[in-house]
Amino acid sequence: MAERADIESEGREADREALFFEILTSNKITVSDEALAYFRKHPEEVDEVTAATRVHMFFLWVGLGVGIVAVAMSKLLSALPLEDYIGGGFEEFLVELVFEGGVALIGAALTAYFLGVLLNRQQERAKAFRKEIRRKLREDAP
Repeated sequence: MAERADIESEGREADREALFFEILTSNKITVSDEALAYFRKHPEEVDEVTAATRVHMFFLWVGLGVGIVAVAMSKLLSALPLEDYIGGGFEEFLVELVFEGGVALIGAALTAYFLGVLLNRQQERAKAFRKEIRRKLREDAP
């Protein structure tokens, strides 16, 4: 029974990620049949899937990956004998530019991650707050 729940959870997460990617990459607002089928099963997730917080995680991995590749490329460039072809000053400038760009991307990715964590936490609190307000309103209703 627990195995089936794990499989369903993994499938649900994959569906959620596919919907997020579709929203992120689409230029026009259309709702696919797959998205409708998913939200019919999980209507409580409309806000979660369409929230901007998921964008932070996407850019974390992309920015981190590109930043690490850029830092590695700068190390490779500094090891190559490029000064014979482009001059020593320009080689140093190119190495520094690629390195600093990579470091900046890594820093931006980490910032996006930390902001995403804070935003997720805030949205969870807001969700719980809305739920509590609705519960109290139902209690107060005649």
